[in-house]
Amino acid sequence: MGALGLGLGLDRVRRPRAGYDFTGDALPAGVALTRATPGWATGADGRLVLAGVDAARIEHQGGARRGLLVEPAADNLVTLSTGFDAPQWSADAAWGGSVPVVTPAAAPGPDGASPAARLDFVRGDGFSRLFAAVAVSVPGPHCFSVWLRAVVPGPAIALRLDGVAGPTLVLDAVWRRFSVSASTGAAAACQLILWNAIDGAPATASVFAWGMQLERGTAPSSPVVTNGAPATRAADRLTLDAAPLGLGENGSARLRYRFDDGASALRVAAISQGRITVPDDLPGTVLAAVEPA
Repeated sequence: MGALGLGLGLDRVRRPRAGYDFTGDALPAGVALTRATPGWATGADGRLVLAGVDAARIEHQGGARRGLLVEPAADNLVTLSTGFDAPQWSADAAWGGSVPVVTPAAAPGPDGASPAARLDFVRGDGFSRLFAAVAVSVPGPHCFSVWLRAVVPGPAIALRLDGVAGPTLVLDAVWRRFSVSASTGAAAACQLILWNAIDGAPATASVFAWGMQLERGTAPSSPVVTNGAPATRAADRLTLDAAPLGLGENGSARLRYRFDDGASALRVAAISQGRITVPDDLPGTVLAAVEPA
């Protein structure tokens, strides 16, 4: 019986496309990764997982592998990210509100192990808030983020960075990360606030909180845990063997970097002794594939 042909050459043997696929459960052959510090990623069960120095971080969503997490270095300027103790954190209230009640180690955090605090707010006709005055070495755009989970699902608190307030957050029983960004000066006021001036604010709110983070930029990077001083997560340095991309030992080539959200970016890569260094200024951080352009 002859081969089936539809006029499109479908009877020909198709060769696999050259390149790297990062949606597997480990680094492909020919890939090397270094990172001078541990780093967090989302595991298959939805919990945060801490990867050791130089270990690959495979990011998951809904149990499915999304790709390899590759990030530039980041600093968390909040000196105490997992609790609300002085001197970093303070509490106040006004116009009938009550100072928030903080219960340390009230529940497991988003990694299922480290302790998260419970925060209880009563706003009255005004506000109830926790805030940290954080020193900023380079004024400009910054992002304040925190992991939150409801004690009782429904509308809860808001986040505020300096004079920029986010909306009233609606929380459920799942740990989720929320953020707000603003341009800051030499100091930034990071606030968790229940305030009648923000639409939808309930009279009271009770939440679990973990992993407060202030960093440069307009979006949160993976968590950087601090315990008394600012801390840094080192950059991921990724290098590739040029041969699986169909490239030679030296020279340059155009590569397409594909990300978990379907976006991609083209870059000209330098090849030296058969190796390619992935650039640190890519527009995405969860790398799904690298292909010759």
